[in-house]
Amino acid sequence: MWAHTRNGQFIIKSAYRIFVNDNVSSEVSVFWKKVWGINCLPKIKFFMWKIFDNMLHVNSLLHLYNPDVNSYCPLCSNHEETVMHLFVNYPIAAHIWFGLSIQRLILSDSDWIDDLFLYWHNPDLPESPYNVSWPSVAAIVFWCIWKLRCDVLFRQISIDLSRVILDIKRMINSYIDPLKNNHASVSFMVSKSPSAEVDHFMFVDGSFKYFNMGLGVIWCDYAGNVRSSRDDFGLVLDAVGAEAAALILAISWAEELNLSKVVFVSDCLQLVQFVNGVSRIIDWRSGDLLEQCRSLLSKFTSFKSVYVKRLNNPFADRLARRARKDSLKDIWVSFPSFLNSLFGKKNLNVVCNSLIC
Repeated sequence: MWAHTRNGQFIIKSAYRIFVNDNVSSEVSVFWKKVWGINCLPKIKFFMWKIFDNMLHVNSLLHLYNPDVNSYCPLCSNHEETVMHLFVNYPIAAHIWFGLSIQRLILSDSDWIDDLFLYWHNPDLPESPYNVSWPSVAAIVFWCIWKLRCDVLFRQISIDLSRVILDIKRMINSYIDPLKNNHASVSFMVSKSPSAEVDHFMFVDGSFKYFNMGLGVIWCDYAGNVRSSRDDFGLVLDAVGAEAAALILAISWAEELNLSKVVFVSDCLQLVQFVNGVSRIIDWRSGDLLEQCRSLLSKFTSFKSVYVKRLNNPFADRLARRARKDSLKDIWVSFPSFLNSLFGKKNLNVVCNSLIC
């Protein structure tokens, strides 16, 4: 009989719990809770875990296992590529932190990345301007620097710092919660619609990378049953422009189908705020598309746009990304087969019901 479960049966989870309790100090346990408590995408949390568990494949680590690997930084060739060098001390990385006006996060006396992470939790730091703490913001910057490093190394792209900084700002606004002063407007954007005013939902999303965009639209009935799906691709100047283009595609499609009482669901807060008149702040690169969205919506009194978090819009997101990567332009009855795996993980009926009162 196994003494560590109520029914006496051995399970791996109980053995792991015993191992952790016996081998991990309370200080280490608190550290890992902070790591997994970062408010950002799971893939970025996993990336940070690899950094702190000494598993990120920087050249200095690879050299330990294979002496034939050059341990020097592939970007500057002047210093050994360690985690601290790549993310903090490398001049391009330092320029990024300063360009984002968050250089305070690396201006500490820390020589180790773990200590730097704990420094981000220092209550003496100025308050983060976002609705998440500094560790979450810094984690996204780390992720972007790593992607830049890999793009330079494996895709031989040239570094455009202005563009890199703009992309990181976009990711910060896309991957973490909205700014604090948007609490009231966010509550408005996610307000529920009376069931009598909803016959259809259209989940929309735009994918953007290197001026290429993919658009995804999932059309559901009010109960969340998928009626059809549509995608397209093209060129656009920025990520918000891709999101706006997806909404334009959805509105035009709804008009073609002669639909009424349609709720357009987007995970782009800036787009939803603008078309609903909550915000007038727009970037010149996406201004025309945003104005077109607002103009189209104003033509139909039974059309409205609402905001959901990204995790509640996975189907349109994946459809848009596939459209961008494979240059797809199709309309499906129901949905394409490559979305099958998502339907076992996310229930559209639940998402749609959460938007109706």
